[in-house]
Amino acid sequence: MSDYRLSDEELASINHTFEGQWHGNYKTPDQVVESPTREEFNNLPEWQQRELFFKYSAGADAGKWDDPKNALPRGTEPERGKWTAKAEEGYEVDPDELRALASSMQYKMQIWKRKLDKVATISVSQADLGNIQGSEEFVGVVNASKAGFQEYIGAIQTAYNGVIERLKATADQYENAHSKTQSTVGGVDPSAGPVPDLS
Repeated sequence: MSDYRLSDEELASINHTFEGQWHGNYKTPDQVVESPTREEFNNLPEWQQRELFFKYSAGADAGKWDDPKNALPRGTEPERGKWTAKAEEGYEVDPDELRALASSMQYKMQIWKRKLDKVATISVSQADLGNIQGSEEFVGVVNASKAGFQEYIGAIQTAYNGVIERLKATADQYENAHSKTQSTVGGVDPSAGPVPDLS
């Protein structure tokens, strides 16, 4: 069972070449991974699974400012004279998509956190260094660095969790607003008075 979980659709989208490594004058052959089965993916070395996971999983393009999928404004400009309860193409927001992104981020962070937690369990003692001269000072530096690293990682995790919670809250707000708008528009009696010009 792999730590790096991809959906069947994401596995099918994989088309990646791992370049061979040079060993002196000899280079190992390139390795092509194309639409692997789950078993084939799980049998790959962990570093290859990790690279494919971050390249092909949901939200993989979220951090790329120049990706067309992230372009603002949207590719379609809605008709401004048309007014209905449903957002026109170009301004629509899919709460389920926001929740899926939040879920993907949460899953990736759990993997990341498990790896980093292993760093916290590493300890170095003077005995490990053979009690040589300067080992006490070196151990002090290592422990101070580890404490600083854990504090830094904790701050990143807090910020990351904040983004995840904001995504979930935004999805809820859009869903509630859409439901309320539909309810309000649906409750309007068109025969009650003159129709305003919304163009």
